[in-house]
Amino acid sequence: MQVLEGQPDIKDPNSPIGLYAADFMAKFGNEFRYFRHGALHGGITAIGLALPFLSINSLFERKGFKYIAIHAGYWFITLMIMGGIVCQFA
Repeated sequence: MQVLEGQPDIKDPNSPIGLYAADFMAKFGNEFRYFRHGALHGGITAIGLALPFLSINSLFERKGFKYIAIHAGYWFITLMIMGGIVCQFA
């Protein structure tokens, strides 16, 4: 799989990569552009990134489950809202 963003010809609409990117965005550019989908990805990010970091730090500090649940819940809600907003208005 090629990373399209780093290619020098991506901004040239007549290059093969430019044509591929334009075709891809024409087909799929407006799919899944709603708040719920972005919130789903924000929640997955919170579970995959924020929860492990918080858990490791909290266990190292010998904090309880309530402490982990409160902080993880805060980041879960925050990242869901941020993901929803970015997906809705991008």
